[in-house]
Amino acid sequence: MKKMFLLCMMVMVITIYITAKHPEHSDIQSAAELTAEVMEVTEPLPTEEPSCPKFTQEEIELIAKVVYAEARGECDEGQQAVVQVIMNRVNSTVYPDAISEVIQQPGQFVVGSRYTDKEMRNVEYVLENGYDLPSDVMYFGTWKFRSGEAIKIGNHWFMR
Repeated sequence: MKKMFLLCMMVMVITIYITAKHPEHSDIQSAAELTAEVMEVTEPLPTEEPSCPKFTQEEIELIAKVVYAEARGECDEGQQAVVQVIMNRVNSTVYPDAISEVIQQPGQFVVGSRYTDKEMRNVEYVLENGYDLPSDVMYFGTWKFRSGEAIKIGNHWFMR
């Protein structure tokens, strides 16, 4: 919407400038007419798509319940990293490619019975924008239980 407004304003300013500097071009359409033309030939603005369109509401809520159970007291970055671990597994060839199957594998994740706006906001953020965690980071915990490089975010270690 801002782009359309700016475009219309530019057309009006240019028209006023040309008419003022070059009165011989008095046949130039008024700014209002040019703006109307621009509005008519411009494609309609796209309707807003629902957030996270690739995922069902049930999948989004399931991830939020995991984040609540596993990282409830963590900072946004820590919660977002948990979401990315889940998505790394979904996108991996080693794990199932369905969110519910990844989450419900025995001994992998705790699923809470609820979530708050904070967990939902962090889940939606990662599903829409991704998170800056390497794609081979598949594990997290409150202690470093795998050898090799690990990333500490909040109270969790994120490991390959």
